[in-house]
Amino acid sequence: MKNILSILIVSLFLLNSTVAQICGYNKTISFEDFYCDFESQTKDKYSEVSVSKILDVIGASKSFVLLPCDDMQNCFATTFNGVRYIVYDKGFLDGIANNSDSWSKMSILAHEIGHHINGHTVEALLYSAGTIEPKVLSERRKQELEADEFSGFVLGKLGATLEQCQSALTIVSNNDNDLNSTHPKLDKRLQAIKNGYDKAKSGAVNICLKGDCLAGQGIKKYKNGTYEGEFLNGKRNGHGIYYWNNGDIYKGMWENNFQKGLGERTYIDGSKYKGNWDRGKKDGFGKMVYNNSSFYSGTWENDLKDGFARTFSVENGNSSGFWIKGEQIPRIRGGCLSGDCDDYIDKKGNVTGQFTILTSHTYQKGDFIDGLIVKGKVINHVGNVYVGRFDNYALVQGYYIVNDVVNDVDSTDHPISVIQFYNISGTVLDLDSIPLSNVKVKMVGTDGSSIVVESDVNGSFLIGRDLMFPETSYGLLVSKPGYFSVIRKETTVGIVNSKKFFHEYRLQKIEMIFSKLEIEEIINKNRRIYVGDRLIFKDEIIYLFNKYGVKKNNIDYYIANTDYYDK
Repeated sequence: MKNILSILIVSLFLLNSTVAQICGYNKTISFEDFYCDFESQTKDKYSEVSVSKILDVIGASKSFVLLPCDDMQNCFATTFNGVRYIVYDKGFLDGIANNSDSWSKMSILAHEIGHHINGHTVEALLYSAGTIEPKVLSERRKQELEADEFSGFVLGKLGATLEQCQSALTIVSNNDNDLNSTHPKLDKRLQAIKNGYDKAKSGAVNICLKGDCLAGQGIKKYKNGTYEGEFLNGKRNGHGIYYWNNGDIYKGMWENNFQKGLGERTYIDGSKYKGNWDRGKKDGFGKMVYNNSSFYSGTWENDLKDGFARTFSVENGNSSGFWIKGEQIPRIRGGCLSGDCDDYIDKKGNVTGQFTILTSHTYQKGDFIDGLIVKGKVINHVGNVYVGRFDNYALVQGYYIVNDVVNDVDSTDHPISVIQFYNISGTVLDLDSIPLSNVKVKMVGTDGSSIVVESDVNGSFLIGRDLMFPETSYGLLVSKPGYFSVIRKETTVGIVNSKKFFHEYRLQKIEMIFSKLEIEEIINKNRRIYVGDRLIFKDEIIYLFNKYGVKKNNIDYYIANTDYYDK
């Protein structure tokens, strides 16, 4: 074997003598006094077997190199060039075992493995180059206790008694003042081992089942479930999936063991939340779909509904509202919460004065002129807060809060749009440009919303601004008995300013394009019907059936077996 650790130690001493130390099992070793000819060493079979048993307990694969080094009277863990090492003195281990039993040797090895598992052995060259500041003494003592607890847990799982778990420490440690030491005093270390031992006997689990549960991809078992995904510093960081023991599943982003960022949690009762998380709680924008098909799509804070949301329930259909800390603010008196609400209702919102108004898009409190807020506070449907002077729903002076970041505004040249309003107006004509009345225009959004309006005697229709929302795509179905239906798509995704959409539809009157025999033949062959390149819809087929006397049992067959026919 190449003498790589000797090179490492010499390099560290030359580059930065202030960190040229190894934190061993019972004391700190100076790199200046350390040298080992690794090529002349003989591996200890007992140590190799012991390490395998330790790793079997936590379900981890061997991801480090065991290196024997005689006469150093210690054992330590380190990392160099991305490779993890445990360096041990067989004579040191045997000497302790001779004064206790063989469990003591395993407890020391388990302690050093605990340093690797807990992420204590950061790349040594980063310390030597000054890239990472050395740990303060209190932090290093804390790491020793974490490694001791790991040792107690593993030996407890392997069947050792508490006395056997602690035997090595009673030989090499003492109760001297540890304030200026890298290692805690004996009583603290014995307690840490007992903590780990008690966890092992209580059935607590914290075991790496597969992969790298320190800084890579792995699978780790916890008391309440199992995590599969990315780790950093021994914690869930990055993308991963958590399977709770009760059946819940979370897929998404993590930060320091908490759900953080975008993620989706499916609950055992069939409910599902998809959206933003912070420290393991729903926070920000997200959509919860409950197991009865109702949903809440809006802002959350600290796991509570908080802000604007669009909702759906079987009893009430599609709706919208405003929540504060989980409680919905009732939309009474036309959305007027305070002020001269009678005047507000009589004038349909076109009022001047001080009001608190709740619309389907905003919560507004302040001074109004001709129905528009000019000074005060606005919270929009995604939870952004705007405070100051307004001009036509744009903040021109004041500040706004987006994603917990406060931004100042003091320029009428660059106003900040508070809310985007959208609507769709249009006309429906036949192929001879004659307006068609009573045409149904159905709009369905990707947010689950659905609305139906009808054209008037002039063929005009309007889908108002309270019915369209930002970052949403819509499908529109335009239909009238006796005419072929038309489908159109519209979207507000990526549109940052308010916009009025205009659609013109031309409907083709349904004529007898197939004989009764041909229609029945199409049904029997289970084929789709096209006019040119356009598919005829189910309601159009039924219209043909009714108009030209196709047998009712054929209609029943059609409805029961397929929405469309194969071409």
